[in-house]
Amino acid sequence: MNDGDFKFIKVRWRELMTGLTILTVSLMIPFVLNERTLHIYRDIRSAVDHNEFSFLMSAALKLIFMNCMRTTPLYLGAFLVCGAVTVPAWQKYPLQWFRGLLAIPIVMAAEYLTYLLTGVYYVFGFTAVIIVILIAILLQTNLFPDNYSGRVLVIILLTISLQFLTVNPATDFFRMGYGEISRDIKNVVTLMGYGRVMALVTQVLFILMALMTGIVIKLLQDEEKLRHAYRERTEMLIRQTDTHVRDVELRTYNELNSIIHDLKTPLAAIQGLSSLTAITSDNPKVVEYQEHIAGSG
Repeated sequence: MNDGDFKFIKVRWRELMTGLTILTVSLMIPFVLNERTLHIYRDIRSAVDHNEFSFLMSAALKLIFMNCMRTTPLYLGAFLVCGAVTVPAWQKYPLQWFRGLLAIPIVMAAEYLTYLLTGVYYVFGFTAVIIVILIAILLQTNLFPDNYSGRVLVIILLTISLQFLTVNPATDFFRMGYGEISRDIKNVVTLMGYGRVMALVTQVLFILMALMTGIVIKLLQDEEKLRHAYRERTEMLIRQTDTHVRDVELRTYNELNSIIHDLKTPLAAIQGLSSLTAITSDNPKVVEYQEHIAGSG
């Protein structure tokens, strides 16, 4: 499909359909990826039975993985849909900066549809709002990658970074990690006396993942700059090559015209003299030769 222009909006149909397709796929993920398939509660019970912090950490990491795989398509699809529909009149106002925040109602609607289809209830809380705002900022500052693979990687890293805080008991004040499984893990951690350990571990992992996210964004940005510079250099070389070819063709054409002109002048003189000699000479043989010379032009 081609891009469409309406009275007030412009729609990039291919990007819109891609975003809607990704959102549709995200609705089906909970059927495959859930707490039963990952045995999260089995790890929690094992932690209680054996009084082992490692089982709790395993359950937390599985929860983070599950939430990341579930929500990444939601965010990516929502921002593709937002980016596919533009309002030209917004270009003149600061309101253009907030266009990425329109992903919030789209994500909430997709989460509600997921609940209707699968019975899995997503809590759109402080963590989701922060992720949407960060992605919107990256988009508006041209730091968000242009290719899908780069966008998926950045969203995954952002989600993992903030998901570590959802299993941190110290973040309850910010209303982070209010999902059922997150609350169960934090309650068990607190009851078993591992609250400070979990808080320290998750904070360290959050900082490491946040630094990794920043590094990846910088590397992707540098890669995009190099790719853009390579394209510009290639186009410049092509233009230079085309110009050189045209110059060679023009020079060849001028040289041929010059050679033809240089040859025409003496040949014309020879033909003229031959015609004159044929007219003035009484020798039949000379006349015959001169007529041959004159006729050869």
